[in-house]
Amino acid sequence: MKIGWILLSLIPLMAYGFNPATQEIATVEAVSGEAVVYNNGKTIQYLEPGQKLNKNIMIVTRNKSSLSLKIWNGEKLILGPNTKITIGKVLVNLKKGRLSYEDPSGSYHGLKFKFDSSRTVYNGPHLRMSKGLGNDYILPLNKTSIKRFRLSAQGKVQRDLEIPDITGFLSTQSEEESI
Repeated sequence: MKIGWILLSLIPLMAYGFNPATQEIATVEAVSGEAVVYNNGKTIQYLEPGQKLNKNIMIVTRNKSSLSLKIWNGEKLILGPNTKITIGKVLVNLKKGRLSYEDPSGSYHGLKFKFDSSRTVYNGPHLRMSKGLGNDYILPLNKTSIKRFRLSAQGKVQRDLEIPDITGFLSTQSEEESI
C-alpha cells in the first residue's frame, strides 16, 4: 500500500517535466555565445547542445549570448543575453535579464516563474519576462493569460493576472513609427 502512495506522489513531478529517477529537468537545444551552468553552487560547466540539466541549478548567459532549453514535457525556455536564472523542480527564478517561455500544450501545468526578490509566482502557457533592464515586466504572449500566486503567511492565494495582449498594438505602432 505504501508503494502505491509513493508512486501516486510522483505523478505531479512527472507531469511538470521533472524526471525523479535521474534528477534531469531539461536538455540544451541550442547555444549562441557562452552560457554557463552552476550545479548546486559547486561545479561550473559551459553549456553545449544535447547536454542534460538537473534541478537546483543556476544558468548564466554572457553578453551577446542566448540559450534554448527543452523541458521534459515539451516546453521551451529561451534565455537572452546577460541573463541569470535559477531552476528548481518547477520554479524558475529570474534574477536578471530576459526570458521567453512556451508550452506547446497550452496548459498551466508547466514551469512556474518569479522575479528574484518577489513572493509572487506566475505561470502561463506563453510568457516573456524581463528584470534589471529598465522596467521589470511580465507579458502574456499569443492571447493567453498568466496566473498569479501570492505566497503569504496564510498560504497560497491564486488570482488571474488580467493583462491585455498588446502584441498587435506594438506591431502597428512600430509600423507607424517607420512611416
